[in-house]
Formats: sequence, C-alpha cells, structure tokens
Amino acid sequence: MAAPAVARDAAAAPDAAKAVARQRALGLVVALLLAAPILIYFHDRSWIPADDGQYAHIADRIQQGEILHRDVYDLHGDYVHWIHAASLKLFGRDLVSLRYPLIALGLFQAALMFWACAPRGIGIAILASLCVTAIGFPQISSPTPNLYALCGAVAAIAVLSRLDRDHAWRLFLLGFIVGITFWFRQLTGVLLAMGVVTVLCAETPSRLSRALAGISLAGLVAYLATFTNPVGFVLFGIGPIAILVWVLLQRPEHPSSPRFLLHLALGAALASAPLLAFHTYHGTLGDFFEGCFVRVFAVTRLPYLEWGNYADYLIFGGIGTFLGESARVRVNGIHWFLLPLLPLATAGLALRGLSNRSESATAPALPIVGAFYAIVALFNQIPYYLYLVVGICLASLVSRRSPDFRGVAIAVIAAVYLCATSLLFHAGQPYRRSLAEAFRGDRKPLVESGLQGASLRIDPRDRDLFRAVVSEIQRRTRPGDSILVIPNDPELYFLSQRVNPSPVWNTSLGTSLRPEDLPDLVVHNRVDKNNSLEASAQVAQLVGRSEVTQVERFAIHDLVSD
Repeated sequence: MAAPAVARDAAAAPDAAKAVARQRALGLVVALLLAAPILIYFHDRSWIPADDGQYAHIADRIQQGEILHRDVYDLHGDYVHWIHAASLKLFGRDLVSLRYPLIALGLFQAALMFWACAPRGIGIAILASLCVTAIGFPQISSPTPNLYALCGAVAAIAVLSRLDRDHAWRLFLLGFIVGITFWFRQLTGVLLAMGVVTVLCAETPSRLSRALAGISLAGLVAYLATFTNPVGFVLFGIGPIAILVWVLLQRPEHPSSPRFLLHLALGAALASAPLLAFHTYHGTLGDFFEGCFVRVFAVTRLPYLEWGNYADYLIFGGIGTFLGESARVRVNGIHWFLLPLLPLATAGLALRGLSNRSESATAPALPIVGAFYAIVALFNQIPYYLYLVVGICLASLVSRRSPDFRGVAIAVIAAVYLCATSLLFHAGQPYRRSLAEAFRGDRKPLVESGLQGASLRIDPRDRDLFRAVVSEIQRRTRPGDSILVIPNDPELYFLSQRVNPSPVWNTSLGTSLRPEDLPDLVVHNRVDKNNSLEASAQVAQLVGRSEVTQVERFAIHDLVSD
C-alpha cells in the first residue's frame, strides 16, 4: 500500500507547486496594484527646488553635448544623469519628466521586495512591498540618486534571499548590483557592499570572512566616530557593529577562498564598464575620478549637515504621544518616536536570526542589509534621509521568522500604522514645512506652479516667488545670456532658460569662472544654507556697486565690469 501513496504524493507535488505559483502571481499583481496609485498620485507633488534644479540643470547641459565632470561638475557617477537626460529627451524639457523613471523604479522595487518576502506568505510579502512603496519616494518627491540606490539595496536583498548559496549567478549579480548602486551614490554603495559581504561571511565563516568583517568593523567605526553624534551612533551604528562582532567571533569552519570576492569584483567591473569606456573615449577619466573621489568630500564640510539630531524626534515624538493637544498630534507623536528606533530593532532582528539559523540556511539578508543600509540616514539627520531607510527596516520586521504570533501581529500593526501615517501626513508636502509642523502632522496645500518647465504642484509661496524671480531674470536678460546663481539655486538656470557660465551648479563647492565668462546677471540667495564668506566675496567681486533688485530672499544684480 505504500507504493500507491508515494505515487499519489509525487503526482500531487506539481499541482501544489502550480497552486503556490498562481497564488504568488496573484499576490504580485495585488502588490503592484497597491503601489501604482501611490507612485502616480505623488510623483508630481512638491519639490525641493535646488535638488530638482540641480538634476535638471545637469541633464539639460548633457543634452546640449557637455561632458559630465569636465564641462559640468558633479559628485556622483553618470548613471542618474544619463537617465535624466534621456527623460528630458523623451518626455520634454520639464522638471516632471525626471519623475517618470521613478514611477517605473518604484514598481520594480515593489516587485523585488514582494519576491524577496514571498516565502514568508503572500500577505506578508504584499505588506513588505507596500512598506518600501509608501515610505520613501512619496515623502521625498525629488529625482535624487538616493532613490535609485534604495532600489539597489532592495535588489541585493532579493538576490541574497531567494537565490541559493551555490547558485552560479548569485555572487556575480550581487557584485553588479553593488557596483551600479555605488555609481548612483558612492556612500550608499559602500554601505550596501558592507551589508552584502557581511551576509556572505556569516553564511560561510572562514579566516577570510573574519578578516573581511574586521576590515568592515574598523572602517565603520572610523566613519561613525567622524561623521555622527552619540545618539546617531547608538540608534544606527551599534547594531551593525554588533553584527560584525558576531561574524568575527564565529569559528572558521570553511576553507578560505578569494573566489567569492573575484565573482563580486567581476560583477562590479561590468557595472563600471560603461562609465570607464565613456570617459576613456572622451579623455575625461581623470575628471571623472576627481569628481567622484576627490571633489565629493567637499560636501562633508557643509555646515548644515551638523544641524539635525534624531534625538529631537524621540523627544518631541514622546511629548506629542503623551501630551499632544489633539488626536492628530498624538498619532504623529507615535510616528516620529517609532521611526528612529526601527534601524536598531532591525539590527536586533538580524542578530536573532543569525543566532537561531541552522548552518545550512542562508543568513537573514533582509535585516542584515537593512541595518547597514540604514546608516545612510546619518549623512544628514533630517526626515528626508530617515524616510529613505525606514521602509526596508519595517519590511524586515514584518517578514520576521518567529513562532510568536503576538510579535508578528505587533509588527504588522506597526507597519500598517506607519505606512498610513507616512502617506496621510507626510507624503507630498512642501520642503518649507518646518520640523515643528511635521511633528504635528500639519498638511500644507499645494498648487500648480504655473512655471514653464515645472509641471509640478508646489507650495503657493514658491509659486509666487519663483514666478517673480524668473520673470525678473528674463526681463533683464535675453535668451543666450548668462547668469550666475550664488550659492545654490540651479533651478533658476533651468526655469529661466539662461546659461550658467561656470561648470559648477553650487558655488559653495568651489567655482571655476574664467574672466572671459563673466555673467550678464548675478542672482544671490542671501538666506540659503549654503552661504559662506566665500559666497559673499564672490558677489562683491562680481557686482561692485550695481543697483540691486530684491525679490524676497533673492538679490538680483546687473554685472558692472571692473
């Protein structure tokens, strides 16, 4: 009687596999149907003028045949600017054109997270997918390389989670993903590489893996000691440090082989090949490396990076939770109190998963990579960077492997809560909204910009200000004339359709203005956070005693030569 039973089981296995495949396909459709309306609705709501302007200005100059890192400076690799230049060509010379690739990117990211978490159950995978859709792009609303790098982190998590340890393409794909991510944003690429290598070292402990963990630990501690405060160190740094120490303490059970590093390197080399080939062809390889590895450090010296502190989120979140004068304030108090704690909880989940897994199992990639990726938020302790990382952290908590139903239920409730509050109170909001207004959950109205080349919904104050400034620039100059914007409002070049005579879009990072390239007009934002003594000296040197037209915070000077 045993043989017929075995035969029936064998016959039923393909049917069961097909049923699971159908369920997952349906679940993926549901995840994408949830993601698409969110991405489409928020894609054109709000802006960060200097950021949107930077990417549009660089893409516009690339469209005109200029070479990045030689004719126009930047601090990142070329990939994001190539995408932006192609978007302007395909969809028109408009700031909103840079948002369309982000819709496709968001759908791809939602599918990747669903795939990564599908073995945990269809419902859990849908919710994890929603976490990285509802928290991130809707709150940032800018075509930043950070969003492309976020998708790279999700892609690496998916490959680590779903491909077997001995899969022929696993290491090569991981190297390629890390390489692509690096050329979108170098710091994120380094942190992602650290998380990926930590997962691989945890899976096959050896003398080499311990050495790599030691190198990562030394580099991470040095970075945290240099670039963050004690609160940031505890919330975002302690967890990854503990994970690396755990790897260091594992007994070497596998032979040391550099083979996996070679496969990773081959993938990264393929990701880098188009950039290297392009700049080799144009003779700009030196400019490319100077921009990506030398000039980039000028950003770390900007004073406003030291202003934020996630301790404020815990303090005011706690005050709002218990002492808020309205339900809206209390709801948002819980929101802001929980967000900075998610990276620490994610690292704790990673350590628990490492300690409880069997030797043959893959390491818990989602929480490990999530813990390392969360360090991105320390670059500038503001909501913008926090929203970049907490979606992955929340997906980690939702997809946790635990027999404790109550723990899973709490994670699911927290995920639904934070997704809802992120969308209802903080998505598509003006960059001018103060931190106090954000803590209270105050929503500000948006209006059509009315600006040529900016089909976006923005703050009414921005609409009035930028219409006045652009109108004044265009009144006092002709098409083809040049203007110099000090220190950092490159959106004015794009919106006024006037020429920037300098390779630099942010003069606080340095200028390269030749005497023969003097502008016809100088526009100085007197209250910009990038202002410095150097910016004031630039204005004084260029404009002399010319008459000034003041349009709110912008001082507009006709150039007086010598």
